Amino acid sequence: MSKAALVTVILFLCNIAHGQYDREDIYPNLNGDQLRSAIIADYKVPITYSYGEARDILFGEIDIQNDTLTCVYTGYQIYLDPALDPTETAFAQGINTEHTYPRSKGADDFTPGYRDMHHLYPTLADVNAARGSLPFADIPDALTDEWFINTQEQTNIPSSNIDGYSEYRQNVAFEPRESHKGDVARSYFYFYTMYSQQADIADPQFFDIQQQTMCDWHFADPVDRREWNRTKNIAATQGNENPFVLDCRLARLYCDDITEACLTVDVDDINITNIAISIQQDLLLVQGHRIGSQLQLFDMQGRMLHATNLPDETSIVDVATLPHGMYIVRLSQQGVPYITYKVVR
Repeated sequence: MSKAALVTVILFLCNIAHGQYDREDIYPNLNGDQLRSAIIADYKVPITYSYGEARDILFGEIDIQNDTLTCVYTGYQIYLDPALDPTETAFAQGINTEHTYPRSKGADDFTPGYRDMHHLYPTLADVNAARGSLPFADIPDALTDEWFINTQEQTNIPSSNIDGYSEYRQNVAFEPRESHKGDVARSYFYFYTMYSQQADIADPQFFDIQQQTMCDWHFADPVDRREWNRTKNIAATQGNENPFVLDCRLARLYCDDITEACLTVDVDDINITNIAISIQQDLLLVQGHRIGSQLQLFDMQGRMLHATNLPDETSIVDVATLPHGMYIVRLSQQGVPYITYKVVR
């Protein structure tokens, strides 16, 4: 899909969002070096934690949900006893900390970027090791050496739920699962804006060779409620937000064709007001919605694929004919949208 088409998609998605959380309009009249300088001046991290403190906050407060911590690359989940040290407990169960922008490429131990929470995430240690300092990329399935999901690794192409896997091509690249790609992109934009001097000293080509990939992922995987809340929660402790999450149009610093596009529309596996939407095998399950709601299912190009009324509190829609990928589900009542979800088949 072209970048222009992707912008159209995001414009469409923005139009079907309904008041869950709002894009913040940041520096609408600035571009280039002026925009970069303003972002650095207003959003540079003001509070420096030790790396150990930063990890404890992430694992014990930011990324934990119902005492459960999730690997962003594979979806593997562990239970963390709130009475125990969060980092040590996670490590004992195979979870460590991923530097989305690698330590050897500018986030080394002696820089604030090493412990800046906006690009740190919980990951399975062996998957983190496989990624190492490799660049991110979209890897053709036929060239993928290993696939990762939960705690499983395989060398053959998955027969189902392919978008739930992360991919690895030995010594070449790493591709995160689809639902984390936008988070990666906005973490990259943030890190490179704040720490470009260190990054360029470590490897002056590393960001450049991934820049277009980051733009594509930023377009294709918009900010969801989890990512929005995460940057707000980090700000409550570290003192700064990731502005590329708050206003996706700031990506114009690195990406072409961003005008009025974006932003926060998808919810991605989170229950809101007791509503739960998921795709299980060939069925789209909708639970806890308002009786009499209308459901519309869209692809990521904004085309409506299915529409139906939901007379019961639990509804099932057959999606067996849909190819694997991301979709948008919109629920409305009397023509007024009240919730919008992103789902992966």
